[in-house]
Amino acid sequence: TCDSIIATTLSIDSLPAVSFSGLDSVYCLGIITKMPDTSLTLTGYPSGGNFAGPGVSNGEFYPDSAGIGTHTITYTYTDTNNCTNAASQDIQVKICGGIADRSDSPYAVRVKPNPFTEQTQFTVQGKGAVAIQRAELFSYTGELVRSKEVIDEQFTIHRKHLPEGIYFYRITLDDGSALTGKVVVQ
Repeated sequence: TCDSIIATTLSIDSLPAVSFSGLDSVYCLGIITKMPDTSLTLTGYPSGGNFAGPGVSNGEFYPDSAGIGTHTITYTYTDTNNCTNAASQDIQVKICGGIADRSDSPYAVRVKPNPFTEQTQFTVQGKGAVAIQRAELFSYTGELVRSKEVIDEQFTIHRKHLPEGIYFYRITLDDGSALTGKVVVQ
């Protein structure tokens, strides 16, 4: 019988320490401040990793693309020893409930009746001709519940299957500005 001894050196590499910056915990799209082209640059440590998650593209986070809700953004890094680690952050994208005063706008919106049960009439008034692109109605949670192409300064929104509650409207003008407010369905 023969005995032999084999000596082997075993090396255990530790995972790389991974983190990232560039995100807040809450993003408020708001009825007025929807950010279709706004992105936030994400920075990973160590550099060279990849970001993933809703609204993430090429190391940039786009709240509007992520959409309303809670999302997990992850940064994954693999070091030279082929050890991989990741860091994640949950963020919330929501529509803000507040309505800002648009006293700087030359236009105003009259909603009649408000509250309403079956339908309500919107009238955009102001100096000069009004060029409207679209009217949108959002639930209090920020969900788009109605969208309508509009060409006239006066238009109607029908209740149809909308439950009772508070809704926010956004009327987008041709110049890109928006008129906003709230309407109540009874």
